[in-house]
Amino acid sequence: MDLKKLGWNLFFSACFEEFQAKNLAPARISAVHRNAYEVFTEFGEFPALITGKMIYAAGDNSELPAVGDWVAAECRPEEGQAIIRAVLPRKGKMSRKIAGEKASDEQVIAANVDIIFIVTSLNEEFSERRIERYVAAAYEAAAKPVIILNKSDLCADIEATGETIKKVAPGVDFHVTSAISGTGTAAIGKHLGEGVTAVFTGSSGVGKSTIINELAGREIFAVREISDFDDRGKHTTTHRQMVLLQGGGIVIDTPGMREFHMGSAGEGLREAFSEIEEFSQKCRFRDCTHDSEPGCAIIKAIEEGKISQERYDSYLKLQREIRSFNIRHDYQMKKAEQRKWKSIAKTMRHFKKPRP
Repeated sequence: MDLKKLGWNLFFSACFEEFQAKNLAPARISAVHRNAYEVFTEFGEFPALITGKMIYAAGDNSELPAVGDWVAAECRPEEGQAIIRAVLPRKGKMSRKIAGEKASDEQVIAANVDIIFIVTSLNEEFSERRIERYVAAAYEAAAKPVIILNKSDLCADIEATGETIKKVAPGVDFHVTSAISGTGTAAIGKHLGEGVTAVFTGSSGVGKSTIINELAGREIFAVREISDFDDRGKHTTTHRQMVLLQGGGIVIDTPGMREFHMGSAGEGLREAFSEIEEFSQKCRFRDCTHDSEPGCAIIKAIEEGKISQERYDSYLKLQREIRSFNIRHDYQMKKAEQRKWKSIAKTMRHFKKPRP
């Protein structure tokens, strides 16, 4: 396989220099399963395992390989497998706080992506607040967000929905599509090209897999329609998987996510809500809380209809969510590091004991 078609560039080449003399080869994680991986290499695609040393050294699961990661691997083409020895530095990552887990747990959805396609269905699943979350996460991942408004046949007023998108995601490209008929899919393909990596995100049943099948020109992923009973999506994709398109480009399908809890996304949040950030710089007082202070530009903008109250409330909610995650994540990482070094010290004391 041509590494450049897999997204290899000067950034990763520089990161790989320390591994060149260790008989290792660059590989890209193409799929993640519960206890195993699949990788694309110059020798082909292989199942792969990581070493116990990597698992032990990882501070948490976010430091383990994720789909899209470039890794240094010991490739064994004759055996049809590879051993992952190290993860190369990431250009960016799209992640979320894992729902139902402790507040410090982070799940990397995809790494080193150039475009994040945010797919939503134009029915009752459509949510302005969810789109804001995904856009902020895309910016934090150093990726370009692109919104796909799928199932256009279910929307009574597409033009009004488009105007809504312009308000909640200013400056973000969006496309109206119908995955069933194929309408609008060609415009999505224009964002892709050789070496460009895109991940499709969104809730279950919004049409991510169907769109990818359309882009690939063949059925790669099984699809199921939204339930007629409750208008909610059904899970079809069960794991994250990378696909190479014949026309150039790499796409990653992801399982549907009904909830998307923000992890660390400070810069991404500021970029997603850039108009609020701009108004905040015009406040009379530098430490303005935007509550009741005189000369508050945010309050004035809301009164004049330049910022909606709903969007500002969403901004504050995401700020609190991110701040809470960061505080707890830093605390948990510190405690984990302390436990690791206590274990090492205990082991060293054991070996230093004089023999009878």
